[in-house]
Amino acid sequence: MSLSKDIFPLKNNSRQLPYLSYQPKLRYHTSAVLASAIDMVTLPWRSRINRVDMTEVVNKLNVHGRKIAATGICMPFPLREREYFVEFLDRLEAQKDLNFHQAVGLASLTPGCHEVAKDIQVESLSLRGIAGKDRFKPSRDMRSTKIPIYTGRYALVDSISGAIFSHFAKRNANPARNVAMPNSIMSIDESMPTSCPFPHIFNKNKVSNNGLILDDESSHNSGFTFKFKYHVIY
Repeated sequence: MSLSKDIFPLKNNSRQLPYLSYQPKLRYHTSAVLASAIDMVTLPWRSRINRVDMTEVVNKLNVHGRKIAATGICMPFPLREREYFVEFLDRLEAQKDLNFHQAVGLASLTPGCHEVAKDIQVESLSLRGIAGKDRFKPSRDMRSTKIPIYTGRYALVDSISGAIFSHFAKRNANPARNVAMPNSIMSIDESMPTSCPFPHIFNKNKVSNNGLILDDESSHNSGFTFKFKYHVIY
């Protein structure tokens, strides 16, 4: 894994991540991004809930004896301030020419691999920091009518991983838009701490203090300390 686009690190040839303002010349900045990726890659066999053995994950990524894989990351997950996860999927499905990988802004961390989401045969997907209770879908308070009951396609789905599987299944129903179904999906509510000594690499004009995408990117945050962020790893 590297933030360099090529195997040999070249000047001014680093990956650009849409919501980060990191400085490629600072190793502390690049190591923070790579450490976040390692945290997500290893999440399936480190989690106490729905834990999967490392050997099982590795075997699933071994296709026809080909021991090769690429890693991609998006940080934070592009969920808007006033948006729930199911609403993000509804918005994505309304845009027929945009797939899940493009929508989250997946960026390759594998040198020499520029299309990390192209021609996927198998994949392991991990998300962290999307609180299922608060950010999955609207839950109506019976004492108030301000939040309407969600009646969309994911009304009966009760988990983030289930919603993602349902999203990919719908896409696979159309042969012209067929994409590989993820072999495993790991999602946990707990966020990864990004307080000191984690460097301030998030773009404060695009990302809120709690790791959500600002509805108005011109908004400015003061007291810039992230409480959590989201990741997607393939």
